[in-house]
Amino acid sequence: MNKNFTIFLFSFALISCSNPLEREYNAINLDRDIIAIEKIENMNQEDKNILKEWLRSSNLKHDLTGKTYHQILEDAKKFAEMDEQFSQDKINNDDEKEEDKVNKALNISINDYNHKPANINDYQFNSYHIFKYTIHNNSDKEIKAIKFGFHIYNALGDEIGDGYMKTFTDKRIKPYGTYKGTMSFDAENDINDLKLVNSNFDDLIFNFTVNKIVYTDGTELM
Repeated sequence: MNKNFTIFLFSFALISCSNPLEREYNAINLDRDIIAIEKIENMNQEDKNILKEWLRSSNLKHDLTGKTYHQILEDAKKFAEMDEQFSQDKINNDDEKEEDKVNKALNISINDYNHKPANINDYQFNSYHIFKYTIHNNSDKEIKAIKFGFHIYNALGDEIGDGYMKTFTDKRIKPYGTYKGTMSFDAENDINDLKLVNSNFDDLIFNFTVNKIVYTDGTELM
């Protein structure tokens, strides 16, 4: 056999043996190998913990025969990423279901809009946006409080109003009942305010977000 090739094989075997991660899984030597892996200085503790947990939990569920500890670690990390993604997707789906539920509990609409400019002669120093709105209760429970907000868009889909937040606590809305009211907000007199004032009301698009609903029976949606 070529001398250089023999030296290469010897060196490779020596490196493999010196690195516990390159050892093949062996149930008989598992405790010894885990101790050796724990002593690896250039391996972060998180990877060590992942590998140890995987070996303890999966050696009866998966065939690890012929796999090195490095290969087993990669499998464990892939599984952990998939499990984390699944958990996050579930949380997101649950949040979306709750958001969908609270938004479906009400129908809110803006029926009219007026801009009331400042009038110093009448001691009115601020200008206001005034909205007439309607809330319809879609549930079989009486509502005693609501917190909702909305954004306003023009016919092009450009946002021309945000940060509008309404707290409704002064009335009750019976099951499947309707409430009509008026709300006013200080005008900022900026470029978006001017766009809103000069817009055709029929072209305005209102996007509502219901933050919280409190029913008279003490239950809440949020």
